[in-house]
Amino acid sequence: MSESETHSRLVRATIAAVQEWAAGSALDLWADHPATAEHPAPFVIGQSQADLIAIRRDTRVSVIGEAKTRRDIENPHTLRQLKEYYEFLLTQPAGLLWLSVPLGAGGQALRVAKTVRRDTKCERVGLIVSEWLLGTCDIETRWNV
Repeated sequence: MSESETHSRLVRATIAAVQEWAAGSALDLWADHPATAEHPAPFVIGQSQADLIAIRRDTRVSVIGEAKTRRDIENPHTLRQLKEYYEFLLTQPAGLLWLSVPLGAGGQALRVAKTVRRDTKCERVGLIVSEWLLGTCDIETRWNV
């Protein structure tokens, strides 16, 4: 599977996971997934555009979802994105960063995301890392830290 196909499938899986997480509540959702064109594109945060932004209308929890392929988890671009997302989420009534990665990359994603959260002093922002086995039926392992 190519990097772009993996990223696209991770975005699609993240959209479904966030919708399931918010089941039963109204959800405002922006997503960067051209294949479905089901949702408007996410707004820019700092210099970055997330793969997904969602706001639960009942609790006002703001979620930023970002999909990363194995080679894209730890580089200057991703570190800048995560910093901008955490700082934005800190200004919201409640915030959650949702990072989706392929199978085998969950540990690295947790380490990177927790380090950026600590360094930006945004510990009150929630973090979910979803590690996906992508196939005919996507399988997720989730860490909520």
